[in-house]
Amino acid sequence: MFRNFSLTSLFLLLAVVACDSSSAPITLQASDPTSSGVDLILVDAAADFELRRVRAGDIVDVADVGGDLSLIAVPVADAGVKSAAFLVDGKRSRIENVAPYALAGDVSGDYNAWGLTPGEHSVNVLLFDGPNASGNLILSEDISFTLVDSGGPDPTSSGVELVLIDAEADLDLFTLEDGAEVNSAALSVLLSLRANITAPKSGPISVLFLVNGERFHTENVAPYALSGDFKGDYYAWNLSPGENSVSALVFDGPNATGNFILSADATFTLR
Repeated sequence: MFRNFSLTSLFLLLAVVACDSSSAPITLQASDPTSSGVDLILVDAAADFELRRVRAGDIVDVADVGGDLSLIAVPVADAGVKSAAFLVDGKRSRIENVAPYALAGDVSGDYNAWGLTPGEHSVNVLLFDGPNASGNLILSEDISFTLVDSGGPDPTSSGVELVLIDAEADLDLFTLEDGAEVNSAALSVLLSLRANITAPKSGPISVLFLVNGERFHTENVAPYALSGDFKGDYYAWNLSPGENSVSALVFDGPNATGNFILSADATFTLR
């Protein structure tokens, strides 16, 4: 999914300088910087092999794709691109003047690994028709995705339970099991969901919720409520009838950072 070029990215880019030590500021004379003309491709930097396109909201498991990773920006049409500027997690990262436009750089297609830690990350790439991010800004792409490592501590252990909540009375209803059928008409209440961490953990943790495969909400403080809460006053989850899935991914750092340590998921039907 492609997003509009933000003012925040604009202000950050005004401070970016060229990699060849030139200090000339970037001049923005964008003709159409929001067109859907850029793919971000995940690369195996050890084998120098393209893996797949990364889209907004993706979950990338290093246990599946390997730990030495990078990203390249690939224009999907000949738009006269001469340079690419990368922002990572809101900070300027790198300018590339020669294809392949690699986030961590390369030597004739031998990619350098991007030392990316598990957690949520954003990447903004901006393509210019001049060298060193000069000239016109002609294309851009902005995505957020989550990197996890299920090859570390067992993320599928039974250390999390999903509890359905009466969001009006702020009371627990029942544990949501995989394959459950939830009759909302019979319950006659507004619903929410909470992740209970049943395995003891020391230090800060956070919970990233996915609904129907897409990022929904991150909670840093217990109770870990899917729709959030205010001191235990739960906000309702506006859930569509039919089959739905929910996942709770538990990290040992704030904002879904650090190690991916526990998870729970359930597919259920709301009637």
